[in-house]
Amino acid sequence: AVKARRASSADGDLAEADLSDISQDAATGGAALLAMPTAPSDSPQAFVMRLRDVATSVSKLLLLEQRPEESMEAAFKRASAKEQRRQEDLRMEGRKLEAKKAALQNVQRVLLVQVKSLRTTRRGIQAKLSLLEQG
Repeated sequence: AVKARRASSADGDLAEADLSDISQDAATGGAALLAMPTAPSDSPQAFVMRLRDVATSVSKLLLLEQRPEESMEAAFKRASAKEQRRQEDLRMEGRKLEAKKAALQNVQRVLLVQVKSLRTTRRGIQAKLSLLEQG
């Protein structure tokens, strides 16, 4: 299984089957490998090779854990940037609406003054008409 993983990981790609093998090796096999007493026939080179295999498996497992985290972080950053742009657009629109509101309120004040003036003028004209009609 280790040689098959080496062959598939030589390209830098890890198959899904490798994921379970690596995580199983790291979780169970790796610890068991390190805890196994070395047989007298085991050479130091064989033990070192097994240690390297375990280290490689653990490194791959850590890398596999980091990839989704990095992907999630990148997705969060994209979503956050999009939301910040949306909020900034809303702030700009709010400022424009506030400016329009202020302008409309000014126009309303001017119109109210004109209406008041026109009503005063109308009352005066109506009073003159009623005097002419009576007289």
